[in-house]
Amino acid sequence: MSAYLNKVQLIGRLGAKPEVCESNGKTYAGFSIAINEPVKKGDEWQTVTQWQQLVLFGKLTRVCEHLDKGSLVYVEGRLRTRDWQDAEGNQKRQVNIVVSNLQILDSSKTPATENGDTSNVAKKHLNELKEMVESDTFIEDVPF
Repeated sequence: MSAYLNKVQLIGRLGAKPEVCESNGKTYAGFSIAINEPVKKGDEWQTVTQWQQLVLFGKLTRVCEHLDKGSLVYVEGRLRTRDWQDAEGNQKRQVNIVVSNLQILDSSKTPATENGDTSNVAKKHLNELKEMVESDTFIEDVPF
């Protein structure tokens, strides 16, 4: 008998409004959240922002119509690492969180980071997710 645990819990703010897409008859949505963590460097506390890429499947994507850039969310899910080739033949690897539960904590438009626009990071993550989904290797083992 083997035991395993693959569970992630995060609270963060969306970098951009989620896009709901369809591929091979499966509905999915992908977006990034920023998690701000306090880190002590010397005698001072600084905020370090970690970006995490989330993916939702099926009926759970309906919640996306209530989300916008800056929304504060709580998510539960599992880590999923994927390797794929982009259109130019480059090997890519990305760690995503396949969301099983999402709760909206507020709908504030507060920026995800203190240093300005986050939409470029979010768009980059969404484009990478689209490439993976279109390669069919990402969805084929999703049980629903």
